[in-house]
Amino acid sequence: MKIISLIFLAFLCMGCTAAPTSAPSVTPATAAPQPTVTTISEDNYEIYAWVDRPEPKLDEIVTVSGSLVKNGAHLGGIGMWMFWPAEDGGPVSHECVSYMMYQRGICQIIVKDYAPGQFVPVKIRVEYHDQVFTTETGFTPREN
Repeated sequence: MKIISLIFLAFLCMGCTAAPTSAPSVTPATAAPQPTVTTISEDNYEIYAWVDRPEPKLDEIVTVSGSLVKNGAHLGGIGMWMFWPAEDGGPVSHECVSYMMYQRGICQIIVKDYAPGQFVPVKIRVEYHDQVFTTETGFTPREN
């Protein structure tokens, strides 16, 4: 008896839907807008590197800074790598990774066991939007 009552209610509910009063309107398709070509000027990049002590004494700390500028604005939030040779001139170089914040990235080098009077180059590498920027700075240790 319950099954028959449920079937009767189902048929009753199906008859309660309102029929549409008119046929649905058809909106004609419009052509997709065509993109316009805009010429964009090329960006101008500049990379800088510097040391706070170009001629440090042995056992002093040299702070190496680097900055990437795009169209006159300093970039931040990107990685910067610095490489410099081992004190003994061996094949393995030192490396520092810095995160550029507040217009620059920094690394610190302890000037120890480098030959006084011999220039120590520091290479800087920055990768930004599939481009690689490099520059170099350095320091010349002096005797105490």
